[in-house]
Amino acid sequence: MINKGIIEKINNDNIKVHLYRDSACAHCSGCSSSTKMGSTFSFKCKEKLSIGDIVTFEIEDSSLLNIAALVYLMPIIFMMAGYFLGQKLGFTEGQGVFMSFLFLAVSFGLIYFFDKQRGEKLIDQKIKVISIDKPDQENDISSCSLDK
Repeated sequence: MINKGIIEKINNDNIKVHLYRDSACAHCSGCSSSTKMGSTFSFKCKEKLSIGDIVTFEIEDSSLLNIAALVYLMPIIFMMAGYFLGQKLGFTEGQGVFMSFLFLAVSFGLIYFFDKQRGEKLIDQKIKVISIDKPDQENDISSCSLDK
């Protein structure tokens, strides 16, 4: 996934980038220019950068797909497993539904625990900076890593 943003803050190797919104939203003239900016993103980069530079960087799609599968599919699987386990144990329909919601809550707890313990390691992929647009220099290509 390719993202683009403006460098907002630099603290040693930590770079804070204010991301542009997706291209479909950015080309629309329905909003003011201040709403064309999205969220902020921090990462480590050893390149010489300045505040106001426009950075284009890429994050590996495989790490994003792993996170999406964890966050979106795991609760559904847990909820269905809770219901079917309740049915196997001979619970009534209402008790099976209650058990499915209980398993759903457990899945959210596991996702939260996993994120706090190992989430950074899952996303700890190299970020490839594709280009750095500076007023006086040409584009650079480098590799940087996520902020921890």
